[in-house]
Amino acid sequence: MNRFSRILSILFLAGAAVVVTWGVAFGMIPVASWAHPGRIYGIDQTCLDLSDVLKVLPTVDGAAEAMQYQNLGPAPWTASVYRPLGSGRDYRTLIDGFDLAHLRGNYATLGQIGNLPATDFARGYWLDDVLFAHFQVCAARRPVIAVGDLPGTSAARFANANLGAFPNPSFAGRNVSLRFTLAKAMPVTLRIFDVAGRAVARVAVKGVEGANVARWDGTLANGASASAGVYFYSLEGVDVAPDQRSAKLILLSSR
Repeated sequence: MNRFSRILSILFLAGAAVVVTWGVAFGMIPVASWAHPGRIYGIDQTCLDLSDVLKVLPTVDGAAEAMQYQNLGPAPWTASVYRPLGSGRDYRTLIDGFDLAHLRGNYATLGQIGNLPATDFARGYWLDDVLFAHFQVCAARRPVIAVGDLPGTSAARFANANLGAFPNPSFAGRNVSLRFTLAKAMPVTLRIFDVAGRAVARVAVKGVEGANVARWDGTLANGASASAGVYFYSLEGVDVAPDQRSAKLILLSSR
């Protein structure tokens, strides 16, 4: 089996490594005829797991691709293989080369992966397609949730929540995504404060139910660009948990 390579990211601040992570996020594209059309999933890979790139063998009757990895390198990109019913075979099969637990989100485009909050929608959606559309079985699926999950199939999946900035730390002068979810659609104003508690910028967005992202380019209310330092931002007029009323954002010098 071929393997996806890992990416090591190390952030140096004041001469010391303060963040060390192994990982990469990329797209997952369902291609099976029974899969829900138009969906694009993401997947998070860490240093502790490896995804297999599978291959459809022409000698295996009926075998076909069910899902592809994002086409980032030479083919094949096969992430999942299935077989329908066949002559003399009264059962269906499916082999995934990835861990279902690492699927994330449901995106309109590949470019949204990494910019929108990572929900657990993809796990439930892919499981639904496999169980009901491919295997054609009636199964009572319980919520696919775990400690630390972001909104997904739980009853409170559309709670008001401040999910923090991405990337964080970031570099001064670059776009930062301020992420949050809403229980219902509403206009939202995000206020950015400096360490002294002074409001220095605002970003207004038309919030939708579910996942939202407001992008701040670092422009302050006076037209200047934000300098390196520590900032905080809050969702004005949105009722969130006490520990989410403000989120820290660190800007590093780009020099």
